[in-house]
Amino acid sequence: MGGRPYMGIPREKIPWSPTIDEEKCIGCGDCLEVCPNGVYLLDEAAGKMNVANPGNCVVLCDKC
Repeated sequence: MGGRPYMGIPREKIPWSPTIDEEKCIGCGDCLEVCPNGVYLLDEAAGKMNVANPGNCVVLCDKC
């Protein structure tokens, strides 16, 4: 999935993706639950979230 275009610009041309503050992440999964685009993935071994599919993130989405 390449993500949705923003104002006619292909998502893969937009140099932005969400980041996770490793020190603050407690692995609760809230971001995973609210994201409708499959951006996040839980690393169960580490108990932390990862940005697995940054290109799926929708510009100006207000979910996370």
